[in-house]
Amino acid sequence: GIDVDKHTVDWKVDGFSANVDSEILFSDNYAVLMSDDAILLIDNQGQKTFLNLNERRRGNIDLAAVHGNYIYVIRGGFWDLEVYDITTNKMLWETSTGRGGTSIYYESSIDTAYVINSSSIRAFNNSIGELLWEYEIEVDQSSYANGVLYLVEDDSDSKKYSIMAFDVVARKIIWYEEFNYNLEIYVNGLSIFQEVLVLSTRYNFIAFDIANGKPKWRSSVEDIFYTKPVLLGDVLYVKGVSKKVYAISFIDGATVGFVQLESDSNFLFTPSYEADSGVYLFQDVIALKTEDGIVFYGPK
Repeated sequence: GIDVDKHTVDWKVDGFSANVDSEILFSDNYAVLMSDDAILLIDNQGQKTFLNLNERRRGNIDLAAVHGNYIYVIRGGFWDLEVYDITTNKMLWETSTGRGGTSIYYESSIDTAYVINSSSIRAFNNSIGELLWEYEIEVDQSSYANGVLYLVEDDSDSKKYSIMAFDVVARKIIWYEEFNYNLEIYVNGLSIFQEVLVLSTRYNFIAFDIANGKPKWRSSVEDIFYTKPVLLGDVLYVKGVSKKVYAISFIDGATVGFVQLESDSNFLFTPSYEADSGVYLFQDVIALKTEDGIVFYGPK
């Protein structure tokens, strides 16, 4: 734990082999870390608490989400979702998800968890795990805000991708847009910034109007991206596999500039945990990890 004002290490945890491909996620009071067989909670004083994991299932696969006091983790050989309450340190419920990416969004006002995988949207009562409803749909990436799920499907066979808005209350598609592409886009993420959806693909970023799915702009940068951008002011910041950090105009997608803080000599052999290490917002600046430390940048 680093005090960024004093540039000092306040505390350090030894002996925990965190999974390097798993993000550190945050609840209201804890940082949440995953190893292959444990989930560790650390408060801002460095105090450690281990989650009492379900003993009937072995092996952690993905720390899928943390929402408030709830932790969602994929475990076991069949990729089952387990849901835990931090306050009681016990599992609330579990459900099968199958292999592949799973996204979870929690709506606190109605105590509902939306579980999205490659073939469906499911809504669960988050306290007891009761399945409320299910909607079959193919999904590659998703995002959620104000009762609406925004979904992307990439159909590589037909060289098309679609983006849509799904009302979780009415359980219906509000709008749907389909696009052709000449090169495979490899969809890696979907972000919501104000009234704009930003689709992260392997080679660029595409912005859409959140109200109707109409395209607004497409960036043009020569790099490979596995991370989502962050927005500070009217500029998007994102890190490529080359380890360059790009500034992209949020208005029209033009490249404002870039900075390279470390060598890209291993560009083609970048390990996955390095490729997935992006740019983060911290108060009114951006932060990123380099080989030598943590760097903070503020707007001019």
